[in-house]
Amino acid sequence: MRKNHPLTLDLMPTEVTVTYPTNDQAGLTRIKHVTVKFSGDRAPRQLEIEPGTRAIDVLEAVDLGRDYVLSRGGPEERMAPMENVYQAVGNGELLYVSSETTFG
Repeated sequence: MRKNHPLTLDLMPTEVTVTYPTNDQAGLTRIKHVTVKFSGDRAPRQLEIEPGTRAIDVLEAVDLGRDYVLSRGGPEERMAPMENVYQAVGNGELLYVSSETTFG
């Protein structure tokens, strides 16, 4: 049996054990889904983020830039542009975008 194969079968005389690889072992990326809500009339956007996704990456993905702020709610929950959003949020979380002056 090949050792590096992501699916491992251990055959015993009376049982079969199947071990499925985790996403990391199989070389897959763990995706999180977030919803980005905007101030004003713009419709919310759903995004898939990968490990290492930063706040500025999210803002650029919704066609905004450094004049805007990403947060988890209020001013005390603002995210710095280089903050790792993937580590900071849970799957399915709601994020908010507003202009820098809204918080200023």
